Amino acid sequence: MKTKKLVLFVSLFFLISISNAQTYFQPGSLYEVKITDQHYVDSSVATKAFNTILKFGIPFKYPQGGCESRAYAMGLILDSLKIPNFRIWVFAPNKFLLNNYDLLHVKDVNDKNKDIAWGYHTASIIIRKVEQKIDTLVLDPSLNSKSPLNYKNWLALMQGHEKAEYAFISPKFFMFYLTADNNTSRNKIDFFKYEGIGRNFNYGDMKLEKNLALDFVGRFIYHKYIKNNTNPKNFYLLPIISSINNLEGFVVQNEMPKETDVSIRQIYDAFPDFVDDAKNVFNREVKKWYLMINQYSKAAN
Repeated sequence: MKTKKLVLFVSLFFLISISNAQTYFQPGSLYEVKITDQHYVDSSVATKAFNTILKFGIPFKYPQGGCESRAYAMGLILDSLKIPNFRIWVFAPNKFLLNNYDLLHVKDVNDKNKDIAWGYHTASIIIRKVEQKIDTLVLDPSLNSKSPLNYKNWLALMQGHEKAEYAFISPKFFMFYLTADNNTSRNKIDFFKYEGIGRNFNYGDMKLEKNLALDFVGRFIYHKYIKNNTNPKNFYLLPIISSINNLEGFVVQNEMPKETDVSIRQIYDAFPDFVDDAKNVFNREVKKWYLMINQYSKAAN
């Protein structure tokens, strides 16, 4: 006797029990996640997905920035393996509330005595089904390199998560922009695709490859020139790698961070090897990621 297969489309929002600690916000129909029973994976596929991402070489150990690029690259890998995947975004209050400055905080893996402040964070997710239990798993080696995490446990790794808001969206969208709504004292959050333009943010021109290269450079510089180095002059290098924006300004635009009074000329004079390494490694990594992203983009389509 043939049985008719029922394909039930349901929003990912209704597949999970919503945490009491954070607020889920509906991202809008354009970005909405719709899944069928064909999107579920078993435990072996979940393990394969995570291990493949770990071996791929994405630079997860410079979490100062670039999470949107890491997540997008993970999505390309999973797409190339034909593993259904989606995206989770979590936003600190300073992003969705007007005149609010509360951020998310995590420990810096490169310096356990310091915290990193985030206005947002994002990673790839997959939906695991074992028997009748459905679990939303986050793949994010920048916060846990041992295994995928249930999304609630992933959120809990960020200090300040209790006030955060999060959403599940399609993996096709790369980045977001904010529109202020003075009537509600909130920002509206919209997303745009890679190589697209969103409200004065042009994320074309190989932004994906550049971010991945900068993540590698930040970790490389810290370990070669700063960690365990007692030279007091190295103090002037710390602001450069304190954020991905500072690092990009230095490597790409030859600019020093605004919070330091050291000039770019002084850095060139005092640390010529540092300058050469930062720029040469960045250019090498951009080219490497350009080739790899092209390869996996074709395999994913």
